[in-house]
Amino acid sequence: MFVEEKYQTFYQRFWAGIIDGLVFIPVDIVSYLAFSSANPKWVVIAWGVVYYTSRWIYSVGMHARYGMTVGKHSMDVIVLDVSEQRLPSLKQALLRDIFLIFSRLVLLFNFIRVVLASGYSEHIDKQLGWFGAALSWVGLVWFLLELVTMLSNNKRRALHDLIAGTVVVEESLETISVTAASR
Repeated sequence: MFVEEKYQTFYQRFWAGIIDGLVFIPVDIVSYLAFSSANPKWVVIAWGVVYYTSRWIYSVGMHARYGMTVGKHSMDVIVLDVSEQRLPSLKQALLRDIFLIFSRLVLLFNFIRVVLASGYSEHIDKQLGWFGAALSWVGLVWFLLELVTMLSNNKRRALHDLIAGTVVVEESLETISVTAASR
């Protein structure tokens, strides 16, 4: 299978994900302090809302506005509509992250349930029981489907790209003019 060079973005996407994870180190540090049984429940829940929504809000907002996150910008890749003529719409950005949004909202609602029922537990993930294990397996299956779809088509579109109607390409002068025109 021949893959044009501009679609060969696997490693850039991998490293972009690592960089985007580093962007959230401050959120994780504050979480360490906020998720304490010494804090009132409302503080723990309020920070839980920030913690469980910040990653997908960041991803959706950055992709809809710029076609890239900080990580993708650092690695010179950009997300475009499958036509490669414009940036993804807000709807497409939401669809790209639908699994992340769904899973983080499920975790948020469980977090709130546990905090309200028993106060904060430093090991809240153990409160999930069989449901947490099932969610982990679903996440693994999703990840494998992402890899299989990405490696099995000419434009290297992962499952979330197929769902959203997007494609990731190397940033070039051509894509920069596309993004400037679509703003």
